[in-house]
Amino acid sequence: SPSTSQKRKPAPTAAWKTKRLFRQGWKNRCSMEHISNQPLKNRLALFFDCDKLIANKEPFTLIFMDLDNFKQVNDTYGHTVGDDYLQLFTRVTLETIGGREEFYRMSGDEFICIYHGSKIKHFLETFNEKISSSFDMGVPFLGVSIGYARYPEDADSLDGFIKKADHVMYEVKR
Repeated sequence: SPSTSQKRKPAPTAAWKTKRLFRQGWKNRCSMEHISNQPLKNRLALFFDCDKLIANKEPFTLIFMDLDNFKQVNDTYGHTVGDDYLQLFTRVTLETIGGREEFYRMSGDEFICIYHGSKIKHFLETFNEKISSSFDMGVPFLGVSIGYARYPEDADSLDGFIKKADHVMYEVKR
C-alpha cells in the first residue's frame, strides 16, 4: 500500500481550474470562436458562466449536444463540407435558442447550451424540429444526441452537470 505522501491527488474540478485560470488572467481568453460568422463561446467561458450561475444560485439546465456520425460527414464529403455542416448547425442553433440562452463549443462536434427556461422538453422538441427542417445543404443531417442536467436538482457543480448530461446523452445514443 502506498504511503500517504505517495497517494495520488484527486483530479482538479472544473471550478478549481476556473478559479486558477481566472487568477492567471485568462478571463479575456474565454471569449469567442467564430463559426459561421457567429460568436460562439468556448469551454473556458462555460466554466466562468456556470460558476457565476451556481454562485448566484440561479436555476438553469445544461444541455450537452453531440452531432451524430460527424466523422462520417468528414470522411464521405471532405473537411470543407464538414466545416459547412458545423457552420449550419451553429447558425440554426443560435437562431433557435434566441438571445437569452448561451451556446458553447466544447470540442469538434460537441456543444453545450445553457437554458434558463422551465419548459425543457418543449424547448428540445422545438430545437429538433428546427434543426431537422433547416438542414438544406445537400448533405443529410445525421442527427444530434442530447442529454441534459438541471441545477440544482441534478448536480451542484459544473463537473457533476457535464458528467450527468454526458451520461444521459450517451444513453440516448445507444
